[in-house]
Amino acid sequence: MKCLQECIKNKKACGESDCRHWIDYEEDLNCVHQTVDKCGALTLRETADRLKLSFVRVKQIEDAALKKLIKRCLSAGLDLEQTKDVMDKIAPSKSTDFQ
Repeated sequence: MKCLQECIKNKKACGESDCRHWIDYEEDLNCVHQTVDKCGALTLRETADRLKLSFVRVKQIEDAALKKLIKRCLSAGLDLEQTKDVMDKIAPSKSTDFQ
């Protein structure tokens, strides 16, 4: 986050596009850490805008990630109730979507 501190100090967006925290969103100095510090949790629509993806595509990515998480929880030996607890912590509104 040293990079972000420099960007804030210089009031200039980051140009290190090979950084894993870089996003093409100058309002947040091109840094996901700045986005989180400034905005906190983002809606899917805000995420789509920042990543220049459609809302539907971001929703598809979220659904696939949650499905993969559920599968891994169950294959790791967690029972359905434990898996629901994990889901409640990560995506509270989604934990009731599976039974």
